[in-house]
Amino acid sequence: MKKLFVLIIITLISCVKNDVIKEIKHNEDDILRVYNILVDGISKKDVGKIISLYIDDANFRYSDLTRSKFACFNGTKSVNGKQDIKKNYEYLIKNKAFDRIEYEIASLNRQTEYPEIVFFNAWDYSDYGHYEKLVLTLIDGSFYIKEHAIGLKTEFLPY
Repeated sequence: MKKLFVLIIITLISCVKNDVIKEIKHNEDDILRVYNILVDGISKKDVGKIISLYIDDANFRYSDLTRSKFACFNGTKSVNGKQDIKKNYEYLIKNKAFDRIEYEIASLNRQTEYPEIVFFNAWDYSDYGHYEKLVLTLIDGSFYIKEHAIGLKTEFLPY
């Protein structure tokens, strides 16, 4: 009887575990939509399009390991909220940060509650080893950026 009980428990745990994994596996096309809109907005220098992808309390930050020249509009390494992120993009455009871009995705993790996309600017940042990571959140069936981090490759990729 004990063996049957243990077998039933193991079966139930296995079923629950598989259902959780299936729930977490997000649609890659939905995730890539955010990345593609962001890259298109950056290439067109369309701050409205870019900022529409961020949630109200989003965070944009540079890692402490990034080069000192990487800073936000206010001289810090991080800004919070859509308004300051908007100011930061306006600052980046004004300072010609997006004049030469050629983004390439390095990894995409869709099997987590908050999907992640890691990418780099193949034109400029690759020489310095700087990568960007978007952490997304699902709201009303669409993904939005909750965190945008810029750091070294070693901070975002295990290889």
